[in-house]
Amino acid sequence: MSSKNCVVLGPSQQGKSSYINLISGQVLAPVGQNDGQSCTKHASILSFPDLLRIFGTNVQLNCIDLPGFNDTSVLLSNKKIVEEVKLGVAGLGGRQLDVLFLFQSSSESAFQLQKSFQLTETLFGPKILRSLVVIATKSDIVLEQVLPKRQETIESFAREKNVQVVWWVNDSEENGKVSEAKKCSQAAQLHAAINQLQPYEMTNMQEFASRVQVQAEQMVKADSSNIVQQNVTVPYDVVVDYEEDEAYTVPALQRKYPEPIVLQEARRLQALPANKEPYNVTRTITETVQVPEEYDEWRDERVWHRTFFIRWRETISVRERKVRYVPRQQTRTVTETAYRDRPLEHFAAPLRQEMVPTTEQRVRRVTRQRSEKRTRTEVVTSYRKDWTHYRLQAAKELIVS
Repeated sequence: MSSKNCVVLGPSQQGKSSYINLISGQVLAPVGQNDGQSCTKHASILSFPDLLRIFGTNVQLNCIDLPGFNDTSVLLSNKKIVEEVKLGVAGLGGRQLDVLFLFQSSSESAFQLQKSFQLTETLFGPKILRSLVVIATKSDIVLEQVLPKRQETIESFAREKNVQVVWWVNDSEENGKVSEAKKCSQAAQLHAAINQLQPYEMTNMQEFASRVQVQAEQMVKADSSNIVQQNVTVPYDVVVDYEEDEAYTVPALQRKYPEPIVLQEARRLQALPANKEPYNVTRTITETVQVPEEYDEWRDERVWHRTFFIRWRETISVRERKVRYVPRQQTRTVTETAYRDRPLEHFAAPLRQEMVPTTEQRVRRVTRQRSEKRTRTEVVTSYRKDWTHYRLQAAKELIVS
């Protein structure tokens, strides 16, 4: 299903909401009670299928029901209604507006249509006329002797803008509901008119608003009688640099033991037997030893002799070899293991090298910024007339050109 974007715009009490309810086949927009009070206070985006097929088959309409110009409610000025129009168009989304329905009631002065054209062009720019169709309503409640004159005036104003007019009748309490044949006839006329329109690009509205703003600024500068200048003392903040000392910490290492404790512990370790240093000592000693010595010793020994019957005894000296021990002096070299204290520094050095992590406080010079209150004298330009006056004038000149 394709989607079409349209906007319903016009003065208050012109039958805009009744028109939406008729083409949607349901009550989507609140309708006034013909008491002169407008009931539409804010822009409303309504989505519904095109039951009357004014665009064609299988079309979904995204329609903005906007408050009417010259609203009877004091809460909605034309300026506020213009803001509602802009908000509604922005909320519609999409890149183009397929048609803008500008409503004009046949029961009111047709000169109102001129103001509606002017306000519409001021909002959208002159290119909107190629996407605009006038919906003339309430012709069924106008006196027969007055209606032709009203119709002629509306048609003439539309021809000046090269815009088509479609005469439209809504359901009403006075004349009841519109017949199906009448609905089909009105829808066919509106379908034919829409087919001759060109889509309005949303960027045209933004471009026109920018051009109006630029020209309005030029007009303000050119109108010297509107400019009021005066000297005003203006307070302001200035950021200045200043320097200050900043304390900070860095990781560091320090000795685990202070020097007195290092010496005390080193002496204790030095005195331990297990920490003594062994070394060899060689010395020569003289000693008395028993040395074996051989000597001869004579002894008398009796020997018996026999000669035949004669026996005799003879004493002879016999030498006997013996060993005796005699003392002698001799020297020898002896190597012994001795123990002595290691140097105190041998134990103190490792203790001095033991470190523990810590932090170190330092101070550095840093540049910082601070805000200072100061005042200056400025020439302030103000304007006697409201900017809306210049924007409206600029829009009119751009439309004419």
